[in-house]
Amino acid sequence: MIEILDRLSEALPGLPGKLAQAARFVLDNPDRIALISMRQAAIECGVTSPTMLRLSRQVGYMSYNDFRSAFQDELLRDGFGARAGALRQTGAGQGQAGLVDKIAEAAIGNLERTLHSLDQEALSRMVDVIIDPGTTYVVAASSAHWVAALLQSTARMALPALRVPRADAAFMVESLASIGPKDSVLAISIAPYARSTMEALRFAKDRGATCMVITDRRSSPLMALAEIRLLAEAESPHYYPSWVAVVALTELILSTIVSRSDQATLDKITEMERLRRRSGEFLTPGG
Repeated sequence: MIEILDRLSEALPGLPGKLAQAARFVLDNPDRIALISMRQAAIECGVTSPTMLRLSRQVGYMSYNDFRSAFQDELLRDGFGARAGALRQTGAGQGQAGLVDKIAEAAIGNLERTLHSLDQEALSRMVDVIIDPGTTYVVAASSAHWVAALLQSTARMALPALRVPRADAAFMVESLASIGPKDSVLAISIAPYARSTMEALRFAKDRGATCMVITDRRSSPLMALAEIRLLAEAESPHYYPSWVAVVALTELILSTIVSRSDQATLDKITEMERLRRRSGEFLTPGG
């Protein structure tokens, strides 16, 4: 199924209106496609049945049934089912305990699905780019900016060239003025996507920099702008998306970077920890 979704993601920018609309629905609801008929899928994404058939043929299937079977095979193999929709059902009368259960279920489900579908090759390539000579800019606006700041503050001992521009929309592109082919950009954004992050990524791409992204959906507009992509599930039972899986991917990137560091870098990390303890600014357990 991942191969089908990759093909759809790559084709999405060039698809005409209704076909693109159907593709976005499939990309964002693969479990749903496995469970419903072509007619029902067409109704739910607001197109006609022939459009769903055309989409099936777009990715190499002669019939919609063959197309749907690929999704059914994956669903049966993994057992995740159509859980995402159920996460939104915070039942009346369950009270605070019910809300806690739903939040916990969503967080665990997001982590499971994100790590299960993790593109190990993309992760490895992303880390290679970040630790190579050149500057890596982590661009993220609004609520995503704190994740970028976390990445910078944790990684700065091993990656002094890592930069996080201010989340100011007017300043973000300006901060990339000197970017070039030896540099890279990592954009972090989940729905609704920040226009300033997209503009910064597009500017970096035009300047020849390596473009990477952490986002939440294969239909994300950032996908077409990036060479290296990691997906993080962000389903939530309330109105605001969950950042748990995004943070998990960030920690995985950091851990991989440290695991590849040379002795000189590890010595710098040790020295930084020593200076922190000496300053007395940070309290440690039992300290």
